[in-house]
Amino acid sequence: RVAHPEGDTYRNLDSPQSIVEKLKKWKPRVDLLTFMQPLALALAMVLTVGTFPCFVDWDDWAVVPISTYDFWWTNQADENVRNKVRKAEKNGITVREVAFDANLSRGIWEIYNELPIRQNRPYPHYGKDEDTVYQELATFSDCSVYLGAYLDRELAGFMKLTLDNSGTQLKTMSIGTLSRYRNKAVMNALIRSEEHTSELQSHHD
Repeated sequence: RVAHPEGDTYRNLDSPQSIVEKLKKWKPRVDLLTFMQPLALALAMVLTVGTFPCFVDWDDWAVVPISTYDFWWTNQADENVRNKVRKAEKNGITVREVAFDANLSRGIWEIYNELPIRQNRPYPHYGKDEDTVYQELATFSDCSVYLGAYLDRELAGFMKLTLDNSGTQLKTMSIGTLSRYRNKAVMNALIRSEEHTSELQSHHD
């Protein structure tokens, strides 16, 4: 039997060893506990201790360290990204932080149910009903930021960013755009706002 924390990667274990000790007394028996550690903590342990007190299996993450938005825009974003962000602006795409409510959830439901196939693969969110979409998007709402990309008043794309409980990692939990606006660089506009949000969050903390 394998156990893992609820909300793993978004809720880190403060004391994994104490959980292990409790699980040793658990019935039915748990054979393996898996959990994700904050990247900064994992790297610090490798550098200072040289190893972990338990078995480690490294995972692949796409990670971008953010100091300031200006540094990202000037030094980390390549020319292609900057051109597409400018294209989105010229096409009338605006991105802003929005409150999570029924209106946002319905807009995201419409994005999910636009096409059953995306990039030649079945789209996993297609066919979900409105209540299911709402319940999924409402998870971790107390520590999440919702970004909406709009063309006039229509939701053309969204991104849900969630801060883990270490306060060091802002992760993309959900993202999507309307395929009919793919020539308007909606995704790039969202990515730009994501980097800006990451900077603001780090300064807030």
